[in-house]
Amino acid sequence: MLRTVSVSKRDVCPGDICQTIDYELDDSMTIADFLRFIANEFLWAYLHYQWRIVADDYQHPLGFIARRKPEEHVILNAPGEVVSYLTQQLNRNDLVECCVPPELTIKDLNVTDVACVDED
Repeated sequence: MLRTVSVSKRDVCPGDICQTIDYELDDSMTIADFLRFIANEFLWAYLHYQWRIVADDYQHPLGFIARRKPEEHVILNAPGEVVSYLTQQLNRNDLVECCVPPELTIKDLNVTDVACVDED
């Protein structure tokens, strides 16, 4: 069965705009797969930011995307550096950090609205 999930983010950089997109997703999608979907489909151009993913009906974050160590600073000065860094981010094995049991699905947690909150 399909479920409509609204994914939103606020304005995070000059020239950016707030954005909300509705996706029709399979109810059986795990939260870990859902976080990867958000990274690849919704936040791909913003993976030089750290993201906390929260659902309206859930008290704790579902997970984090592109989370870095506290001492790791990213300074990107040219368009080529940004493209290179985003490509590296998309190929990371640890791009997504799930904060709920990985077998839970978007149906299990009744996920319908999700906010991507930048941590930078």
